[in-house]
Amino acid sequence: MSPAADSRQELKELLKRLRAERPTIVEAATTRSNAQRATRRVIKIELAKGPATVPALASACSLPSADALWHIAAMRKYGELVENGQDGDYCLYRLTPNDEGSD
Repeated sequence: MSPAADSRQELKELLKRLRAERPTIVEAATTRSNAQRATRRVIKIELAKGPATVPALASACSLPSADALWHIAAMRKYGELVENGQDGDYCLYRLTPNDEGSD
């Protein structure tokens, strides 16, 4: 095997061992990740209807405003949405063209 293949194999074995040693931590992380994806899916569904502010998204998604803002900031960082003008004191956000229609 090449050094890169050996390194990948060692990493696989380490991850397998960690999963076996810490199943509750792995399960908790998986649960958080699934919940996060579900929330982002709901935000995308709302934004597919048209641009919205953080308070409007928080209300539509039944989230605290701080949580909605956290998701919006992350989605913006990774190019899933962009600012689309202002609505009073709040920025409007919309999906980027490559994310429109995707879940």
